[in-house]
Amino acid sequence: MNQDKNSTQIRISKNLIIGIVAFAIVLGGVVWFFSGPKPSWYVKMQVKSFLKKNSGKNDFTVNFKFPSKAEMEKAPVQKDIPDEKSYKGKLTKKDFQTLRDEYINLKSEALKIEGKISTNKLILQLSTARVEGKQEDPDIVFALTGQTNVALLPNDPDQVKEQIKRLQDEIETNAKLLAEKEEQIKPILSDLIDYQLTFKDLYISLDAPESGELAAAQSELIQTMRQKFEETTTYSKMYELIGQELWVADKLFESKNPEHLRVALRLARQSARDAIDYAQNYWLAARIYEGYVLPNIDIIAKAGNPRGRRNNFTAEGLLNETVNVFQMNEEQENVIRCYKKLLAIAPDSPRADFTRVQLAAIYDEKGKKNKAAYYVKEIKSTNNVNFLLRRYPSLRQYLK
Repeated sequence: MNQDKNSTQIRISKNLIIGIVAFAIVLGGVVWFFSGPKPSWYVKMQVKSFLKKNSGKNDFTVNFKFPSKAEMEKAPVQKDIPDEKSYKGKLTKKDFQTLRDEYINLKSEALKIEGKISTNKLILQLSTARVEGKQEDPDIVFALTGQTNVALLPNDPDQVKEQIKRLQDEIETNAKLLAEKEEQIKPILSDLIDYQLTFKDLYISLDAPESGELAAAQSELIQTMRQKFEETTTYSKMYELIGQELWVADKLFESKNPEHLRVALRLARQSARDAIDYAQNYWLAARIYEGYVLPNIDIIAKAGNPRGRRNNFTAEGLLNETVNVFQMNEEQENVIRCYKKLLAIAPDSPRADFTRVQLAAIYDEKGKKNKAAYYVKEIKSTNNVNFLLRRYPSLRQYLK
């Protein structure tokens, strides 16, 4: 009897322990879920719930001419594009960075030589006119000196003739130098053009003009929305319009066609901007960037290498825009997510070092010294290190 009672107690104890452990695991999972970045589906659920509650609408369906189901399900054939970093010019066998730098240096030298030739030709024209007893062209004199009363040439005819000979020799010598520079530039320019053609599909920015029925439908929707936003006087109506924009974007995000996805991303971004410009709701804008824009940034990160672009519709520009909205809401973890994503897609961007500086400063402020030190040591440019020390003197310790 006592043995059966003890066995029952042991089973109850085991079940209790298992229950406590399971509860702890669930509780830990809940804490982990709410302490880290939220999945896009959860953020979208927040957005839709907010819009329904504040607009009084459960359905945001709007008239929009979508592409056919067949068009949306058909993924385009992927082109076999080589890796950019391993690219070598066909003629020079040099990488893009080397080609770019050499082209800039040679072209700058060529332009200087062209400038010398042009100046010498003008002076030669004045010298010839003086020898032949003709009046000097005042426009040429002014172009060379900025003052029509300044004497450019010696008065002695023999000295003028000597100058003419010297100018002719200089022009001939510089012409040969220029021809040499142009010959050096030719293979470099050819490889740069070939590079541009090879990777042209990688440089499609989000605002690249589209054509066809979808582009027309997008344009019509935006114009209609603009007019409605300008006319409405209630927040509930504004939230209804934002919900309609996101409804269209959601439908287009289901497509496999990159053109459709770019339109979806444009509309999602536009709805976030409308949340700021019209509804003046920065929380809602941040949630739209978090749930709709940030998870889909690869739509242009893959089809739009952001290097060298100063455009808000490239992946880099869109991420910086997203950072600004998160900063307005003091959402530091989301700012970190954006900065890390930016470094992942554009590690060699001119702004990459600035991003590393920002991350180092954030982690230093959070007391995470190892991470702060990591990003400080990853900074490539000496000028950016100097900026870091001036702007954030507390990071000096990580340079040792």
